[in-house]
Amino acid sequence: MEHIASVGIVHRDLAARNILLDENKVLKISDFGLSREGTYIKRTRGKIPFRWLSIEAMVERFYSSASDVWAFGIVLMEICTLGDVPYPTISDKDLEDFLLNGKRMGKVESCTNDM
Repeated sequence: MEHIASVGIVHRDLAARNILLDENKVLKISDFGLSREGTYIKRTRGKIPFRWLSIEAMVERFYSSASDVWAFGIVLMEICTLGDVPYPTISDKDLEDFLLNGKRMGKVESCTNDM
C-alpha cells in the first residue's frame, strides 16, 4: 500500500477479498477497478464498499491515501476474525451515525496487543 500511495494511486476498495496470497506467502493487492490517481471526490452515486469506507469517504465522498489506511485497519479486523463482516452488530443505516459519534470497532479477542 505504501508503494501505491507513493505513485499517487488511491485504491478505494481495499478489503480482504481484494488481497491475494502467492506461492511464497507474499500478499498482493488486487482489483484496481475503483482506483484513481491522486485524491478523488466521488460526484456520482453507485455501489461502494460501505463498511470499509473512512468517515470522510462516507460523508463527503472524499478519497485519499488516508482513506486507504482506514480500509487497511478494517482489513486487519477481517484477518483477526477470519473473515467476519466489519461492524457485525451495526446495521448499514446506523453505521454512519455510529462512526460520526466517535464510536469504533472494539478490539477482537483474537487480535494481539502488538497488532
